[in-house]
Amino acid sequence: MHRRGPSKHEISAALEFYEQLSEPPAQESLELPPAAESRYTWSEQYRHECEVRYVKTMEPLQRKNFLQGVALHRGAAAARKLESDANEA
Repeated sequence: MHRRGPSKHEISAALEFYEQLSEPPAQESLELPPAAESRYTWSEQYRHECEVRYVKTMEPLQRKNFLQGVALHRGAAAARKLESDANEA
């Protein structure tokens, strides 16, 4: 069975979508963390900033359990840094 390629409409819609992604954020947009402003959302810095915001929302017991998991998978230093940054922010 022969599969047809995307239609001209599908290609046009995809290109329009990707062009919108590369446009700068509107002035009235929310204040973004430093890594998000640079649009490098795949960076370690951005991941850490997101994780800090997430940890800040946790109840104490949930935070403790989460940080134990971080220590187990990434090491005690990573858990201490995450906890410190969450407490400072």
